[in-house]
Amino acid sequence: MTLSLVRKELNRFLAEADAEVLALRGKWGVGKTFSWNRILEEANRSGPICRQRYAYLSLFGISSLAELKFSLFEQSIDRQLIGKQPTLATFQDNAAQLSFSLGRKAWRLAISTPYMKSVSPALEAVSFFSVRDTLICLDDLERRSESLSARDVLGLVSLLKEQRNCKIVFLLNDGEDGLEDFEKYREKVVDVELLFDPTAEECAEIAFDSAEPLYQSIGELSQKLDITNIRTLKKIERLVRLVKHKLNNLEPEVVRQIVHSLVLYGWCHYRAGDPSIPPLDYVQKIGYALFGLGEKENISDDKKAWHSRLQNYGYQVTDELDE
Repeated sequence: MTLSLVRKELNRFLAEADAEVLALRGKWGVGKTFSWNRILEEANRSGPICRQRYAYLSLFGISSLAELKFSLFEQSIDRQLIGKQPTLATFQDNAAQLSFSLGRKAWRLAISTPYMKSVSPALEAVSFFSVRDTLICLDDLERRSESLSARDVLGLVSLLKEQRNCKIVFLLNDGEDGLEDFEKYREKVVDVELLFDPTAEECAEIAFDSAEPLYQSIGELSQKLDITNIRTLKKIERLVRLVKHKLNNLEPEVVRQIVHSLVLYGWCHYRAGDPSIPPLDYVQKIGYALFGLGEKENISDDKKAWHSRLQNYGYQVTDELDE
C-alpha cells in the first residue's frame, strides 16, 4: 500500500468517532512509528481528532495485564499535548486532567506514594477505570515479556473498544517472532489492517521531507540503492552530520563525493548480513573489479548482483578521500 493511501486511511481513522481497532503492519525499520507520529501530529494541527485523550505505549518489557493497564493510565495525555516537548507546565496541566478523571481521593493517594507503580491494586483498578474515550497506540507487541500473552493483550483491546469507546492502533513488525497468537485471534478484534510497504522514494520523503538540501541529497542517493529502512536512513544522516562542519569550504564536487560515499558505506555497514548488500570491507577492497579487472576466477551470483548495484549507484573505486 502506498504512503498516500496509508495516510488517507489513517486520517479517516482519526476523524471518525466510532470505536475501532486498526493494525498498521510492515517490515522492521520502514518507519511505521515515525509515520504514525507525523500523521497524528498533522491531523491534530489541521483539526481536532476524534478523541480528547491519547496514549502511546511501547509494550517492550511489559510483563502483566496489570502493568499494561496502569501504563495506559500513566501515558494518557490531552490531545493538545500531542507532538509537544513536555515541560513543567504541560505536566501540571496533564496531571490536573488526570486528577479530574481519576477522582480527587484516589489521586491524592497516588501522589502521596513515592513510586506510582507501587500503589495498591485497588488504585490500579481505579486508574484503569479512567481509561476511556481514548486514542491508544500500542507498539512493539512482539517485544513484550513472555509472561504477557498476545491473546490477553487482544482481550484487553477488545474491552477498551467495546466497553470504553476507545480507538486502538497496533504497530506491528511483520516477520518477527512473538506474533503467533496475534495472527490466530486478530480477526476477532482487528477491524482494519494496513500494509505499510513504502518505496525507497517514499522512505526518503518520510525521512527528509523538510530537511535542508544537504540531507535531502541523502534521500536522492538512497533511492539509487533502494533503501527502504528509515532507521538506516537516519543513521546515515547522523554520519553526514558528523562531517558537516568540515564541508563548508570544500568544492561542491568534493562534498558530493563525500555524501555519495557515506550513503553507500552507511548502507553496507548498518545492513550488514543482508546477502543482497555488499559487505563494507568488500567495497573498500574492490579495486577495479567493477571494470571487470583483477578477478581471474568466476565470480559468484551474489558478487555479480553487488557489482551491478554499485555500478548503477555510480561507484567506481575506493580512493584516498573515501578512506
